[in-house]
Amino acid sequence: MSDTKKVRILFISLRSDYGGGPMHMFDIVTGLNNTFEKYVACPIQKPFYNMYEEEKIKIFPLPVRMFSVISFAKLVWFTKGNYIDVIHSHGKGAGIYSRLLGILTKTPVVHTFHGIHYKKYSYWKQRLYFFIEKTLSIFTKYIINVSDSENVEGIQLKLFPKSKTRIIFNGINVERMRECNVDSKTKYLINSFKRDNILICSVARFDYVKGIDVAIHAMKYLKEYHKNIKYILIGDGELKEEIIKEINDCHMNDQVLLLGFRGDVPGLLKMMDIYLSASREESMSLTLLEAMGIGVPIVATDIPGNRSLIKNGLLAKTECPRDIARKLCALINNPKLSNELVEEGMALVNETYTLERMIRNTEGLYYELLKTKKMTSAFTILEK
Repeated sequence: MSDTKKVRILFISLRSDYGGGPMHMFDIVTGLNNTFEKYVACPIQKPFYNMYEEEKIKIFPLPVRMFSVISFAKLVWFTKGNYIDVIHSHGKGAGIYSRLLGILTKTPVVHTFHGIHYKKYSYWKQRLYFFIEKTLSIFTKYIINVSDSENVEGIQLKLFPKSKTRIIFNGINVERMRECNVDSKTKYLINSFKRDNILICSVARFDYVKGIDVAIHAMKYLKEYHKNIKYILIGDGELKEEIIKEINDCHMNDQVLLLGFRGDVPGLLKMMDIYLSASREESMSLTLLEAMGIGVPIVATDIPGNRSLIKNGLLAKTECPRDIARKLCALINNPKLSNELVEEGMALVNETYTLERMIRNTEGLYYELLKTKKMTSAFTILEK
């Protein structure tokens, strides 16, 4: 590549609110080396839209989680006008924009799934989703999967050919996390809530796939074994009213604290005793990685994305509150096991799931793509 011309990459996402997917994309955009010039198409949402503005990155506004013909037409002109070399989409909706955009602008596309979510769909909606993804994969240069299990699942569903897949694990900045602290007011609130209790925590969008309803019922059953437990929920979302109703129905008002979306999650995790993921589906949870990196023992549901990380940990049956409660109880009653899981988790993150490694591997994929693109262009010229 020329020293004078930077590689222009357009990143697309239909979310820029709090969450693992938006954080993943932000880390890549801001972490790439200076041979890349970055452009972002995303909704006007806090916190990441504002954070891109602070980084002086050129942004194209998109609607939240919906396809707009008008926005797409304008995005075509934006892509052509900025001479974009590579398009990289993140998430299901963004993948529709990117592949159609790639066809019209003749720009190579990289797509990251961030989870293959389809199990809640009806039979015919599943068929339609599979058909769309299979078709769009034809117009995709590379598919990035963030875990081995996500890669296997996609290939088994025949959503994309194995030849186009690349596995680039999620990564976190452990040093940055360990430096994160919470303000004194929040610290006082949590310490007052804790007192002599064990603090169990989940961080998630209030969305069906995150299984917060299952987690609340698990806390209810855990009270049968341990009276001195408290549950802290960090997050928000469209199911907030349903979640509050679940808490009331389970008579857990005194045991559950809702903190909403927070920008200081690593600092909060440092104050927790156990991290719980009751998700129904995951690709690879960044918050699980953060909990492991900080040194919090984990109980998680036995699903592909979690299974990739918690190899020797406590995996509970999906959608089974009683089994989740039993696993939490086993961890509470066995401090030695808890310490072993903490040490294993921290070692695994430091060895395999660093932010630096994720970014360098992503850069390598871009270079590989552009090298192929140049060779293709050279062959085209020779044929003429």
